[in-house]
Amino acid sequence: MTDAALIGSTLYLLTHRNAPHFKVLRVDLANPDLASAPVVVPESAAVITGIAAGKDALYVRRMSAGVSDLLPPRARVARARHAWSSCRSRATSIALAADPRQPGVVFDTGTWTRFGGYYAYDPAAGERRSTRSCSRRAATTIPATSVSTEVKAKSHDGTLVPLSIVHRKGLKLDGTAPTILYGYGAYGISQTPFFRPQYLAWFERGGVLAVAHVRGGGENGEEWYKGGYQQTKPNTWRDAIACAEWLIANRLHVAARARDRGRQPGRHLRRAARSPSARISSARRSTRFRYPTPYASSFESNGELDKTEMGTTETEAGFRALYAMSPYHHIAGRREISGGARHDRHQRSARRRVAGREDGGSAAGGQHERQARAACASISTRATAYGSTKKQRNEELADTLAFLLWQFGVKGYVP
Repeated sequence: MTDAALIGSTLYLLTHRNAPHFKVLRVDLANPDLASAPVVVPESAAVITGIAAGKDALYVRRMSAGVSDLLPPRARVARARHAWSSCRSRATSIALAADPRQPGVVFDTGTWTRFGGYYAYDPAAGERRSTRSCSRRAATTIPATSVSTEVKAKSHDGTLVPLSIVHRKGLKLDGTAPTILYGYGAYGISQTPFFRPQYLAWFERGGVLAVAHVRGGGENGEEWYKGGYQQTKPNTWRDAIACAEWLIANRLHVAARARDRGRQPGRHLRRAARSPSARISSARRSTRFRYPTPYASSFESNGELDKTEMGTTETEAGFRALYAMSPYHHIAGRREISGGARHDRHQRSARRRVAGREDGGSAAGGQHERQARAACASISTRATAYGSTKKQRNEELADTLAFLLWQFGVKGYVP
């Protein structure tokens, strides 16, 4: 069970048992019998990601390819059945909350191009209304200057991988637009729509942000997660490669940004940048072969979790899986390496080892070629895994975007 909601003496449970896309069960607390609990919201093509109980009904959130919407109310009384079309919202992420003592539900929506806002659904009127509260104070001051598109790229095995593309309105896609391909793909974590005003500087310079919803994440349910897990982990970067190839075929100039916001697995998307011109990696680990080991236990709090998620060298299959995803053993091309030297969970030397190997591979050629191919190491002496300040994060992003504009040959950024 991953979520629960209570209406009177009726308990609703969200579960993925025998339902990779989840289902909702109903249990009568006066006579609880989980084994025979009826299914009130069956599994479907969309993934059920949350439930909330109002006095009038059970409200259900679902997701498909990282994009969320709300199902019509699951009412326990007939009078709660009202028009729901005005509450449906596409290309968004949604958070919902309800009070079993009050009818209706409050939900927060966010998109790729705008900050979200809070809305309340009134079951008596059968309509939603804005609470005039924004999830971010700047929501009313930043104009919607960007547009987003949802497409799918065919991966190596025919699987269709969702791909979200964001750029400035009216941008001409003629093969020159610098494009960041961003991905994660681990632990079943979904990349849902987000808006960060820091990227407006990238969009203003003609840049594109593409988010690849690769296997290993949770965007399409439990089987999507297990499709990029341990021995199937290569699907994660092969999906990213497919997304990069789709972007290139559709006149976009691509760099892979394997960012993980403090979590390691995003690094495995490095392979998506074999043909593009640059890669971005926080490189908090240079190799996975020492995780977990007694040597690593003093600084690696994720050891046992990663042993389950990624595999272990205790078996041949586990060793091969870890080797396939080891950044240090698969370095090629240009890369910017950034991160905190005071990372509280990973070795400080990891970034330096990757940077050294990257730079060592560019010893041949003239000075300009070496400069163009070298790793651009940006390592803060204060930043940690989760303790970087807002100023440090903004400075790191500014360095990253400037590096990419240089590599893409954008005028004003080439030395």
